[in-house]
Amino acid sequence: MHAPELRVGDYVLRPPCADDFADLCAMMRSDAVRRFLGNKLFSESDQFARLGRNAGSWMLYGYGIFYARGLDGALAGIAGVFPTHRGLGPDFDGHPEAGWIIAEPYWGRGLATTFMQAALDWFDAVHGQQRIVAMIEQGHSASDRVAQKLGFAPYRMAQMGDDPVQLYERIRPASYAG
Repeated sequence: MHAPELRVGDYVLRPPCADDFADLCAMMRSDAVRRFLGNKLFSESDQFARLGRNAGSWMLYGYGIFYARGLDGALAGIAGVFPTHRGLGPDFDGHPEAGWIIAEPYWGRGLATTFMQAALDWFDAVHGQQRIVAMIEQGHSASDRVAQKLGFAPYRMAQMGDDPVQLYERIRPASYAG
């Protein structure tokens, strides 16, 4: 498998590696970061599973989540397109899913949009333009804005555990204007 490395401004996006575990745990300890992620409680076990899923999707499917690090090496967030099966039905499951989590010190800089646009551009170039889905927990207005900037449109509400989520789809790439 060829693991891409994308340079985006002062950040490098690359597939995960075992050395990312401590920084992923540090990022995910923030209650504010986890607020709209369904699993409101932090556990290192959950983050170990997240890291394994993120790495495994690259091995099995040739695409997945990028870990975005600044030139200083700090983890700014994770973002990308990944395979998943959430049990939400054929209009969601089986389609590549977009997702992003930005470390709290990096909020308000537009990095979710910037990182995701780079990931989507790479995905489209390598895997072809196709329908990509996303889900955002109800009330997460910042992620709603990111999704819409990236060309995702809401198409129905669903339930993930106790949380209502808005499902989005991107049928064709949007022309990103920054």
